[in-house]
Amino acid sequence: MRESFRRKRLYGIASILMALLLSSSGLFAAEWSVVPAYQTRGQFNDNITLTTRPHNSVWAVWLNPSVQMQYATEILSFQAHPEFEYVQYFGNSQNDKTFANFFLPFKGSYHTEVDRFGFNVVINRDIALLGELQETGIVTNFIQRQTNTAGGNWERVLTERLFLDTGYQFRYVNYDKGEESGLFDFQTHTGSFGPRYEFTEETQFHGTAYYTNTHFEDFGFRSQSLGGEVGITQRIFETYTVTLNGGGRNVWTTSTSNGIQSKNTKIVWLVNASLVKEWERSNASVAYSRTLNPSGRGVLLATDRVSVDVDHELTERITASLKGTWTMNDTVGSSSERNRIQNTRFWQIAPAVSWRLREDWLLRFSYTYRQRNRNVQGGDSSGTAKSNSVDLSLTYTWPKWSLSR
Repeated sequence: MRESFRRKRLYGIASILMALLLSSSGLFAAEWSVVPAYQTRGQFNDNITLTTRPHNSVWAVWLNPSVQMQYATEILSFQAHPEFEYVQYFGNSQNDKTFANFFLPFKGSYHTEVDRFGFNVVINRDIALLGELQETGIVTNFIQRQTNTAGGNWERVLTERLFLDTGYQFRYVNYDKGEESGLFDFQTHTGSFGPRYEFTEETQFHGTAYYTNTHFEDFGFRSQSLGGEVGITQRIFETYTVTLNGGGRNVWTTSTSNGIQSKNTKIVWLVNASLVKEWERSNASVAYSRTLNPSGRGVLLATDRVSVDVDHELTERITASLKGTWTMNDTVGSSSERNRIQNTRFWQIAPAVSWRLREDWLLRFSYTYRQRNRNVQGGDSSGTAKSNSVDLSLTYTWPKWSLSR
């Protein structure tokens, strides 16, 4: 019943966006565009689950059709990029599995002279193991999960340089319970409010207050956090962009087990810093962040993340890239005593080469090395796990179809 209600709420928001889209097309000049694409990808991975126990290698094949759609008038814009993914793993009887995934993002914006409203709805079904590994560095089960997200934001122009931003985001994560997963569904509500000041075209300041409520109903765990941050974005010499945000959250958690309730309160300091450099044929970025993230294992995590991203055009048709990520997690609050996860570290490095065979054909080869270190109190899963994977993909993108009226 709860799942049906949440799905209807997401579809209702999408219907409102579509109604705005149709009503505005009769008043303003409108432009429609559609870009279909299809990708086939193969992968070899020698440790797909990042386990420290004996394991076999796996092969995988992806079939991935997608379409990018855009609609815009003078006051309204709407974008959608639905993707569908058929994945088959084979070569290891334990992990011989087939998944049918999808990613359905919709977003729109409507603006007047002094107000701008934004909306977003995302319905995403993916593999929990791969999705949460990228988000938090935590290894979960090799099953599917569905993430439903809906939110909106309102920007109010107070003066020529001063703006007031208000936002709300809802997220519900549901895990496949077809087998004993050890994962728990959760929902998160986040609200934000604060001013933003554009000192110059290159310099912006902001201050934002946040409230977040996360609830694992089946696990008896709830976390709430209240706090704020201040930040600055500075563009230097037209090719450098520096962003620095920092603040704190007062986090209080409640965990109930066997009728016994445990409470905890803690102040967590958060930060987000990045440096982006652009050249004529290259770009590079480095970033560090400390954020709060719920995990399907029934915990709230403080995640430290360092990321490096470099792209360089070797020729007009060949591009090389290098992406690296390092994360470290610590549990926050009263649920940490029940799950025994402590000091989880994960890092990966992924060089890749893309070759544009023709204007509409792209061949991509990549290699990814992953490593995780996990300590578990009283468990036998501690240690270091490593994996190597090789991917080869071929993407065809149809010419853009557009219509203006």
